Amino acid sequence: MPLAELAWDEHNPGLTVSPITAREEAARTALSQPHVYAVGTHMGCGCPFAFEPDWNQPTAADLAEFQDNRPNFVQLNEYLEVALRAGASVELYNAWDFWLEPLDRNDLGASDLMAEHFVFQDRQHYTLVSG
Repeated sequence: MPLAELAWDEHNPGLTVSPITAREEAARTALSQPHVYAVGTHMGCGCPFAFEPDWNQPTAADLAEFQDNRPNFVQLNEYLEVALRAGASVELYNAWDFWLEPLDRNDLGASDLMAEHFVFQDRQHYTLVSG
């Protein structure tokens, strides 16, 4: 089932969901669903979903950036909850080198995005599950 697209809004930057570009087509190899999207944030890219401070010695700037990124997770959580309620099958793949195979595959509940220190790990495939 296709998911709703969310366009970039420069006056109200937030979650974006758009079809992948020709350059990103290689990401399809990690996913089984026919509809593949790129997910972005208030920065226009997905980087905030993977930003994680060194929790042993976090700097004030890193903690501030981490907190600034949290609304993206709230928006993604809400978006994914709607998709699940509509009966969508959703997979997520986070990777800088998206043409490489995932290192690991995990189930993920949309609410897991709300865990205090959750970030998407590089080259991880997630299958969205209820709960």
